[in-house]
Amino acid sequence: MRRIFSALAAVTLLALVAGCGGDGGDAAPGKGSSSKGETAAGVGSLTATEVQMAMPSGLAAPQGWTGARILVLPEGHPNASQGCQHDTSTTCAGLGARGDTSYDKTGVSEHQILFTVMSFDTQENARVAMKGLVARVPVAEYPEPPKPIDIKTGAEETHAFSGQTRSGALQNFALMRIGNVVAQAYSVHESAAMLEEQAARQIERIKLAAAGKNPDA
Repeated sequence: MRRIFSALAAVTLLALVAGCGGDGGDAAPGKGSSSKGETAAGVGSLTATEVQMAMPSGLAAPQGWTGARILVLPEGHPNASQGCQHDTSTTCAGLGARGDTSYDKTGVSEHQILFTVMSFDTQENARVAMKGLVARVPVAEYPEPPKPIDIKTGAEETHAFSGQTRSGALQNFALMRIGNVVAQAYSVHESAAMLEEQAARQIERIKLAAAGKNPDA
């Protein structure tokens, strides 16, 4: 199985696979770059099919990157709830479908971008999960706490961080919410600019899927 260096998302993705066999806001201290004020563009709850469409595909991968298989767990799947609780330390009330996937840089070991999308029944439940994600930033994995970074994603809320793990891996990660949907994007050994680009593309795919459009069309 591929070796993945992600603070939170990779641990959950690997566990699930095994089990299945903002712009302009000021950052609160220690809470990352927080974007407020962007519209939700009518993004409500996504079905499992819509989450599938929203996940970054191999077809949409940047040049020199390949996409991994997309894992989508429907509403009520126990691994979806377990993964959400692991990521957020909340009850994950109202969780619907969840999707996980990643991009791997061709011919370059350990360079990855990981994505997670979770749909909720209400914005309130999505906000609670988002709050849990931010509170659970994995400080223990870093010699120094990850530093907030300012990126634009098109989400209603964005909290972004950058840090270097004890093993020396540079990680940048974005925690995002748009409407009823919470998304995570993590880059390993890649720049904040690459994370920003891919996180923004993730949000755009969510918007298109919510409108019933296939982002790869």
